[in-house]
Amino acid sequence: AMADQLTTVSKKRLINQAGTVSKTEMEGIERAIIIQLDL
Repeated sequence: AMADQLTTVSKKRLINQAGTVSKTEMEGIERAIIIQLDL
């Protein structure tokens, strides 16, 4: 797994919302995380 390449960000650092993510984009993000974590 490549979990060392995954970074989390505190919600406190997210001051302004930059935009929205569609359901399709979120599904792609979830698939990428699953692959990166070898789940």
